[in-house]
Amino acid sequence: MNETRFSRFLKNVLGTLAVGGVLFALLLVTSLIFLPKDNSPEAGEIEPHANGYKAEPQDTIDVLFVGDSEVLNSFRPREMYEDFGFTSYDCSSPGQKLPYAKHLVHRALRNQSPKVVVIETHMLYLKFSFSDAFKSEVESVLPVFEYHNRWKALHGYDFYRTPEYTWVNPDKGFRAVDGVMPADTSEYMVPMDTEEPITPLAEFYLRDIINYCREHGARPVIASVPSPVNWNMERHNYMTRFAAEEGVDYIDFNLEPTKVEIDWQTQTRDGGDHLNLSGTNVFSSYAGKLLSERYELPDHRGDPVYYDWDNRKKIR
Repeated sequence: MNETRFSRFLKNVLGTLAVGGVLFALLLVTSLIFLPKDNSPEAGEIEPHANGYKAEPQDTIDVLFVGDSEVLNSFRPREMYEDFGFTSYDCSSPGQKLPYAKHLVHRALRNQSPKVVVIETHMLYLKFSFSDAFKSEVESVLPVFEYHNRWKALHGYDFYRTPEYTWVNPDKGFRAVDGVMPADTSEYMVPMDTEEPITPLAEFYLRDIINYCREHGARPVIASVPSPVNWNMERHNYMTRFAAEEGVDYIDFNLEPTKVEIDWQTQTRDGGDHLNLSGTNVFSSYAGKLLSERYELPDHRGDPVYYDWDNRKKIR
């Protein structure tokens, strides 16, 4: 390549980089405008229940739960606080997949220093593609792609205000859904030696969450909530081996010695997919005691700093 051709080539490369830089800067500015200025549903927050932790006072959450509807219908932070004194939050949403869970954990640990982060396993088996993962990564850097639908709801203050999170979820991400539909448990946790692995992409994201927790002083814990529909021995076997290889705790609430005794005729609302309120109360009491004792979680009851936890009513 002679000097003239090289000069043209270099000029084209620099021009392309300059255009790309300007475009990226514009997207960053636009992202700041489109980003909701509060974490409330009215402000345009996506999955506000999962993002309610943003309004919690800094470093006041002891345990984070991440996962799909298995989490938001199982762990009752208010009940566990009243019984055992530790604070927690359900960073969960229906159909939550690992790329989104990763970003929830990364964002939450900017303002919180939980002692334990519980990763529920049903989410690990929800399929997602490389393009889904790429889209999620782009949205985490440039929120304009995540919140692009807000263009109709923009206000003047969106152009100059920074986010100020004020929406506190009184039930800390938990959502009460009641009803009764008995489950068929004839095939529930039938012994077998085979495994059902998660995808390599799911393993990548799971390891990312585990490592990020460790880097920020939080203990990652993998857990499987009771569910005849979603859990079996093949999945248990795989998660047991994976956890051992990664040196992370795995708690299976479907199997001894940490099995929760659920009445699958009366304590599920949809045939064993999710617990109903009665089942959730049984599970949260058991899980809260186990987490409190195993990880020596603090008891904040009566501490003035946690006045709101002591005085907010929970849903019965």
